[in-house]
Amino acid sequence: DLKQAAHLYELAGDQGQPDANFQLGLMLQAGKGVEKNDSLAAIRFKAAARSGSVGAATALGYAYYTGTGVDKDLKLAAQWFSVAAQQGAPDAQHRLAQLFYAGEGVKKDPSTALFWLILAEKSGVEDKALREALKPLVTPEEQAKVEAEIARITGGKTKPAKKPTP
Repeated sequence: DLKQAAHLYELAGDQGQPDANFQLGLMLQAGKGVEKNDSLAAIRFKAAARSGSVGAATALGYAYYTGTGVDKDLKLAAQWFSVAAQQGAPDAQHRLAQLFYAGEGVKKDPSTALFWLILAEKSGVEDKALREALKPLVTPEEQAKVEAEIARITGGKTKPAKKPTP
């Protein structure tokens, strides 16, 4: 019963349980078991993200990027994508790469875009168009630095340790 699940998520979320807030946010966003409400979904995502939910940080990044349930704010979108990306969320890493490529919400920085794209690729996300678009913008020396930094922070693993916010 989705209505009962939403009620239980609400009770747990009100007690500060991040996964419950995230799940309730998803239900509110989709209108599953509850009336669709993007503003309340964003509030639940924010509560969950502030408590460490990577999925909620990614969802909140998308909310700010699209202006769904919140005022559109590309800087806040980039900040929340960065929170999730630093914790290894491939979708957030990919979106952050796109933001750094386009200079949306952040200063345009092709090397940083490449950094996040490579990390996303290591988790199975492909964006051949972005990879091709970055080729002429990143020198071989810059690419070598990016790859060395990735090797340093990942220790050869797929998911990275936290990297300082670019």
